[in-house]
Amino acid sequence: MTKIKGGGLKAVLKDTKPYFFMMKSDGYERLRLLEVRDDSIVIATPKGAPMRKTMLGIIAFSDGSGVFEVDGSVEAEEGAATGSIRLMLDSTKLKKLERRAYPRVSFAPPLEASATIEGKTVRIPARIVNLSASGLRVETHDALPPDRLIKFRFDVDLEDEVHELDLEGRIVYEIPLEGGHSYGVKFGRTGSDTTVSDDEEFVSDSERTADLINLVNRLLIRE
Repeated sequence: MTKIKGGGLKAVLKDTKPYFFMMKSDGYERLRLLEVRDDSIVIATPKGAPMRKTMLGIIAFSDGSGVFEVDGSVEAEEGAATGSIRLMLDSTKLKKLERRAYPRVSFAPPLEASATIEGKTVRIPARIVNLSASGLRVETHDALPPDRLIKFRFDVDLEDEVHELDLEGRIVYEIPLEGGHSYGVKFGRTGSDTTVSDDEEFVSDSERTADLINLVNRLLIRE
């Protein structure tokens, strides 16, 4: 995680998509980012939430390679009547978190899971060794193809809650094991950091990233 040095807020956020993911106790709420100013951003008012003095959240890079962690103070906005609020930000205090730096939680013993190869219906038994917002490490007895999208399903228990995860990605490396395979998986349909042109796919990917950051952080705190 790094802090941004120099440059105004508009310059820092010029390569991000127009969404602000506000942190809540149970996850994130996606809000439209309406405008970026020199000292603040204007966002849609949260639904059914009382006005806060401060807000925590994330803004994702346009290419999906990471996020900015945002901590700002809420001020009255002339457009509040139309459903918007202003969040004051200091560009030098924004924290840049790239995919490779996402917090990662390990599971001991590994979590039981299933893997389904794109275009097939057979579920392959698997074990999730660790998890981050950008990917996971999985072990299987059967080989998984590196050129196909693979969906992983597994449950995570946290504070008397069961989180049912349904995640898809592609293999980026393999480590042979005695009697099996260990794979590194990167989430996303493309398996690369190319710019996402489809807005709906980007929003879905960003929401998944926000939810996983929140879940992994809660798991790490529990440890």
